[in-house]
Amino acid sequence: MRDEEGEDARFHGWLRPGPRPPGGLAPEPGETLDYHCGYFKIFQEVKGHRYSTDDLLTAFYGTLWAPRAERILDLGSGIGSVALAAAWRLPGATLVTLEAQERSVRLARKTVAYNGLENRYRILQGDLRDASLLEKEPGFDLVLGSPPYFPAGTAIPAVHPQAVPARMEMRGDVRD
Repeated sequence: MRDEEGEDARFHGWLRPGPRPPGGLAPEPGETLDYHCGYFKIFQEVKGHRYSTDDLLTAFYGTLWAPRAERILDLGSGIGSVALAAAWRLPGATLVTLEAQERSVRLARKTVAYNGLENRYRILQGDLRDASLLEKEPGFDLVLGSPPYFPAGTAIPAVHPQAVPARMEMRGDVRD
């Protein structure tokens, strides 16, 4: 079964749930545009940090325990995969994301625009340990995050510069 853009509307026999995004953006060289949740898609670097099952489980578990969350914060949001899954699961929620890497923030902004979610998002760039970045924000009903959890030197490091701080604790750990 094909949708109006000629894409397969089914995934392993299941009809894709949720709204169709407006699209209108294409991947640049070195990027991909991949299905994420339902029809929502996410921009990722080919060899950089890519979303994982950990991200989907973080969003699923968080939204399962806070199914009526209206304001969601995603700390260390990377390319926006956790927040995107939360936005898909809770269509009435607004989201604030905070990420230190400029290249990941750029991809997250493209993803939000592609999926038509600009009116639900506020994407901030900076270090999550800088309290001034969030001091004027009202409270949040749900705080999510899928931070790197390998101390530097304890695992095989990533090769791509965008993926290194997404996997390894380069700026501290969750206790910071």
